[in-house]
Amino acid sequence: MKKTFLVLSILSLFACQKKTETKEINAKDSITTKKDTVKTDKVAEAPAAQLNIVDFKPDEITAEMLKGSLHPYDMEGESIMELVPSMKDFIKGTPLNVVYIDLSLKKAFIKADGKIVALKETGKDQYANNEYKLSFTSKTPEKLPQEIEVVTYAYEGKITIIRNSDQSTVVRDYFAAGL
Repeated sequence: MKKTFLVLSILSLFACQKKTETKEINAKDSITTKKDTVKTDKVAEAPAAQLNIVDFKPDEITAEMLKGSLHPYDMEGESIMELVPSMKDFIKGTPLNVVYIDLSLKKAFIKADGKIVALKETGKDQYANNEYKLSFTSKTPEKLPQEIEVVTYAYEGKITIIRNSDQSTVVRDYFAAGL
């Protein structure tokens, strides 16, 4: 009887140890799975905001940004180029610019990501600062409408603006003309 009792005790003890080991293994697996899930949640990143280029009025440019410009004293307007969105906007007299270029300061002004930004000339038809790059291509229109035949020069083309931080790019059409 003692032998039977001893054998039953050993078997029950052995069975209890097996159950404890199984519980510990299950607990470890669930913890490991939980940690893995947390890691994958942290990997997802928010996408960068798209570059936003907005047309603006020249009077939005602060006087401080235009300090030293010949424009106020330039009666024929030779020191300023205002690049408007299209020839139709030019004919209508829409006062919104895509780019405002002051040739005497060798600077271009754009409204990017909600603020007016000054870019310095870096080459022919190229402007840049530490945040943005601007370049444009131009060609002379083949025929001008009768409303603006009196202009001495007219250009149309594409403007490319790049945000340096994420290389986000915007390409816009433009038109410029003058006497």
